[in-house]
Amino acid sequence: MRRFTLLLCLLTTALLFSSGATEVNKYEIMIQAINEWLDSKELAVFKSADKEKIFEWKVALEKTSYSEKFYTFSKVLDEIGDLIM
Repeated sequence: MRRFTLLLCLLTTALLFSSGATEVNKYEIMIQAINEWLDSKELAVFKSADKEKIFEWKVALEKTSYSEKFYTFSKVLDEIGDLIM
């Protein structure tokens, strides 16, 4: 009976350690996959608008009537989107 208990404890300990090692391995594989995905992504580069362009946008927003603001905002957002390289 004593040998059976000792064998059962030994087997349980071995299973616990092996499952823990598997979890660490899965975690490392996941981290490696994320790092590879990040390395494969193209870096987004943004160009800042100059002061004149910002001033033009402000003037355009100030000059438009309340009912036309949506279209002006849409136009400004399109121009800002064009700054993404």
